[in-house]
Amino acid sequence: MLDTNELKRWFDVIKNILFDVHIAYNNKRRLQQFHPTEAKIARRGFFRHHQYQLSFIIAVQLCKLFGNSRNQQHNFFALLNKLEADEYADDLLELLRENEKKKDLDEWFYCREDILSEVTTIRKELAEHSDIIDKFVYARDKLFAHEDIHRDTIVIKQQDYIALLRLASSIFNRLHGKLFRAEVNYDDTPDWDIGEILTVIVDYYRLLDEREHRKRDS
Repeated sequence: MLDTNELKRWFDVIKNILFDVHIAYNNKRRLQQFHPTEAKIARRGFFRHHQYQLSFIIAVQLCKLFGNSRNQQHNFFALLNKLEADEYADDLLELLRENEKKKDLDEWFYCREDILSEVTTIRKELAEHSDIIDKFVYARDKLFAHEDIHRDTIVIKQQDYIALLRLASSIFNRLHGKLFRAEVNYDDTPDWDIGEILTVIVDYYRLLDEREHRKRDS
């Protein structure tokens, strides 16, 4: 029987994964779009390797959400299955009734049928993105598998990253938002911005250069 506490646990896991993958994506893009003054630093082997690590994190975390496998316990497919098949506990039914009482311009879930209708829509969207999902599953299983020496080449484009990130955020906010009346903005991750690290390093090298110039001029 599906209750609100179980759903909250599901959404907490998904929310943490989404934050992780957005942090990785934002920092990956930041390293690819470095400022001219950061070129000397951003092109160093450490940061090039870090981009590879970020790509690995993105692939693994997105596959946790979109991989339709029993090994992924908290993927979207499993959540949709529970919303469709499980009997709803009294507290979940009461939450839906409370949403109905507070009905206003927002589109919330008011009954089981509303949830099932959204599940149907999401399944169609997942099917429409199946080719992109397959790219990330392949990247996780093959491109980042050290034991797979004979790896085929696959290109994950910028729009592929954006498409799955937007879809994942949309699915979370439509399910969590319409049920618990709260959405999350995953786009901005300032507390984890690698740009600040680059700025500190650039400033450090600038100070060293200025010190060297003063020594030579003295």
